[in-house]
Amino acid sequence: MAPGKAVGCVDIRTGSTFEYAAQHLLPSGAIDEGWVPDTSNCCLGSPEGIREHVIPDGQGGFYAAWVHSQRDEPDIFLQRFNDCGVVASGWPAGGRSVCIAPESQYNLAACSDGQGGVLLAWQDFRDGHSSTVYLQRIAGDGTPASGWPEGGMVSAPGGREQAAPHVAPDGAGGGVVFWLERDGTGLALRAQRITGDGILASGWPQGGVT
Repeated sequence: MAPGKAVGCVDIRTGSTFEYAAQHLLPSGAIDEGWVPDTSNCCLGSPEGIREHVIPDGQGGFYAAWVHSQRDEPDIFLQRFNDCGVVASGWPAGGRSVCIAPESQYNLAACSDGQGGVLLAWQDFRDGHSSTVYLQRIAGDGTPASGWPEGGMVSAPGGREQAAPHVAPDGAGGGVVFWLERDGTGLALRAQRITGDGILASGWPQGGVT
């Protein structure tokens, strides 16, 4: 069996090295011998990047989403690869920034939007004192989908200490995001649905449902 593509990376905080490998299997289970990703564009650059998500793009390629910690604070980045493992046309080397808001963004979750794009949810500290879950929909060209703001949108405004997000497609281009939220008695599991146009789904309360 042909080996996968090994990618060496360095943690700029500690100087230690690490490696991960990737491989493309055909529907038959055979190795795709023509898949030769560019190592310089695949490397995510830090241990935080190991916690990446790989999401099919519906055209034989895939998206890679990760927390990028080479800046002062962790941010959210996304890259698209074609079916040969090469960076998709129009996408820059190193990926596109999904959110580079002040303070930290991490605990990333991601899934397909079912229409060739991707949905991403993460824990965000941009307000400087509390954690809020943000959601973003990115189209196939790497830009926010129509109706979605740059940097993502708050899933449930007014929440306290939202954490541990997960996201699932709703079958119509939007998604349902789940998270843990601290209230006066402890932690509650909450959910919110956002449409493909980036607005609150009809019938869902602004703060989500418990």
